[in-house]
Amino acid sequence: MLSDPPLVTFVDPGPLNWVTRACLKSAVRVGHSVHAYAYGEISDLPRGVTAKDANEVTPKADIFLFDGVTQPEQSGSLAPFSDALRYRLLSLGLGTWVDWDVYFLHALDPDQTTILGWEGPRPFGASLNPYAAMVGNAIMRMPPDSRVLQDLVRITSAPYEMPPWLSPWLRYQVKRNLGGAPYNPGAARYAEYGPIALSYYIRKHRMKSSVRNYTYHYPVDYREVSAFLQEANAFLASLPREAQTIHLWNSSFRRLTNTSLPPNSFAARLREESLDA
Repeated sequence: MLSDPPLVTFVDPGPLNWVTRACLKSAVRVGHSVHAYAYGEISDLPRGVTAKDANEVTPKADIFLFDGVTQPEQSGSLAPFSDALRYRLLSLGLGTWVDWDVYFLHALDPDQTTILGWEGPRPFGASLNPYAAMVGNAIMRMPPDSRVLQDLVRITSAPYEMPPWLSPWLRYQVKRNLGGAPYNPGAARYAEYGPIALSYYIRKHRMKSSVRNYTYHYPVDYREVSAFLQEANAFLASLPREAQTIHLWNSSFRRLTNTSLPPNSFAARLREESLDA
């Protein structure tokens, strides 16, 4: 195993889905130790992955769910809380964050103090446009005293306030949706405290030069997940040489894999890799 820091992630208790198992196993296979945080017992962790109690980071009573002004189909999702939890994990120096749908091709450099990557080839410019490429928060390493990280922890901690980048129109929509209830980070847009927040503070603290090209960690765009149905070796050969991880974009990937998978495809290989211990 590589030396510290370990990889840290957040999963639901109970049995893991096959995508999670394949991704966790890929991280172990390239030499990483992995700590999986959950609010409850995880029944089938792969070898090399250590279960951790998420209450040690944030009490379960502090969980908030998404009930915001966009993507009503995501109502009840833990996504905004997962964003807050990962920032706390990093601020405590507990490891390098990875989403459970990140597949590892190569190990991350243990000596690199900051690991961040663009989600796509069109980084934001003067305006913070969520439809341009954002800084991804599926793979993150920052020093605990990072000003970006400190701001992310502050903005996702009680007492909650609306983030400074919200437009007057969005603020009006959020307040109307709340109907007088107190604000929490689940009340805004779905990715508000993920790539949008991270990108805002990266720009604020002039850290764009610390963000790697998308080819390192996000070589496949969420609109291109059909590539995972290509023959496995051909797909892997098509990736940039510098690619270290692949974000599988779980929501899009799950829809893609609801049907039968083409034999010998990259997606079929992942499912097969998930099966053994």
